[in-house]
Amino acid sequence: MAKMEVRNEALRAATKEKIHSAATVLFARKGLAGTGVQEIADMADVNVGMLYRYYKTKDDIFSALVEKAMTDMKAFGTIAKSGIPPVDLIKITARTLIENIEKDDEYALFQKLLSRAADDIPDSLPQMAAALLEFVNDLQDKFARLIEQGQNDGTFRQGCAKGMASMFLAVIQGLCAWKLANKDRYASPSPAMLTAFLLKEEYNLYD
Repeated sequence: MAKMEVRNEALRAATKEKIHSAATVLFARKGLAGTGVQEIADMADVNVGMLYRYYKTKDDIFSALVEKAMTDMKAFGTIAKSGIPPVDLIKITARTLIENIEKDDEYALFQKLLSRAADDIPDSLPQMAAALLEFVNDLQDKFARLIEQGQNDGTFRQGCAKGMASMFLAVIQGLCAWKLANKDRYASPSPAMLTAFLLKEEYNLYD
């Protein structure tokens, strides 16, 4: 019985992951309003009845994906509290982001989904809209505080910390969009290029 339960749970998780993957692609490309439940089911290779066993509406799927995207990106906030020096933390972040973008389209699609979510969230989900806005502002504030710490210890270039944080995040969004548009022709910058405008030259060295 225990083996059967484990197997069933694995099947449910696999089906849910297929729905998530299909919905991520479609929402990122077409938005919430432009995507139909049947399209998601077809791309996920499940029937609509099966999809409705997991989610009552496509809004519920969209909500789950936005929440997942925010949860994944909140990992930065956890690392930021670890006591790692700002210069090392921004290098780790830059290297990880570049690797995520290069690995496959999933990260880029999630970023595109998140970037257009503010326009796609329906009026029926006001709490999600508020949570997303709070999340974006909090993420920018965390990066700005990291930059300020680096400026104070002499490793970061001087300038408006909030503006520099906005530029860093915008570059990531731009790279994700460029990756999705150019596919195999996409070429990532090095992590050092990504942090060149943030770190003083003598500290912008990678192993």
